[in-house]
Amino acid sequence: MATDIALWGPTASGKTTFIQAFGSVITSRYSLGPIAYKILGSDLKQLTEFEPPTEPTHAGHLTQWYFVREPNVKDSPLSASSAHCHEIKLYDDDGAHTTGMLGDAGPDKFRQTLEHVAGAKCIIIMLDPTLIVDENPEDPNAITKRKYFSWIQTLAVILKSPEYSKERYISVCVSKIDTIGENLINANSKTIVRSLFNSNEIDMYSLLESLNDGLTKVKIIPISSKQGSASKLLTPINVEQAMFWLFEFLERKSIEDKEGKPFLIHFLKADRLKLYKKYPRGKK
Repeated sequence: MATDIALWGPTASGKTTFIQAFGSVITSRYSLGPIAYKILGSDLKQLTEFEPPTEPTHAGHLTQWYFVREPNVKDSPLSASSAHCHEIKLYDDDGAHTTGMLGDAGPDKFRQTLEHVAGAKCIIIMLDPTLIVDENPEDPNAITKRKYFSWIQTLAVILKSPEYSKERYISVCVSKIDTIGENLINANSKTIVRSLFNSNEIDMYSLLESLNDGLTKVKIIPISSKQGSASKLLTPINVEQAMFWLFEFLERKSIEDKEGKPFLIHFLKADRLKLYKKYPRGKK
């Protein structure tokens, strides 16, 4: 199934590293077991090596992969329900563009970025607590809690507008959780967001929850694309969960939406949903 995914986040929030980290964790942790996972390139050859980016993304970039999930035992009961292939297109852009599209000149100057993000069925939003600084009236470019909130608030308005309103799934990733301290590392996502992004005037968690409506589903997931700020190796924490959550929603809906209403088809659909194997769960 075709799966378009757009990434949103400021410069250095970890968008490009997230993509490579996802490939790395799939190859290193999920290639064996009752259900195997693998990443194929556009040439359908399996990819096994993924490296973190050496410089920021300066222009829109499309990564095209095939994500394959299949039982290691052929013709098992899992094959009919849990074997899936996603033709994924990951759209990554300069952080200045993804945030700029939400500014005064956004709709005109960053139209291409806006179309990719707002038009995507799946969106990954990066919330990076390490980028936030204290309020500084002398620096209008400083990323404060208030500015981060304003960006997400504007994005929410765009996504709910008649032009872009559609059924979609949003993974909100609180990135770089390896840097937030032991007091929060084991906390749930609600506590993490409120501790890192809320203030007396703003409530980021409630804003994110407000995105959940009849058309949009939202999941907040703490992740880290690499462990330790000095590490040059991709050792992800929970990064796959942002993608697994999207894939599981799409796969289950694909089973539910199978055409035809005769009794036999309805029965087989219910049976497939019952046999469907959920993705591994990580930190909530």
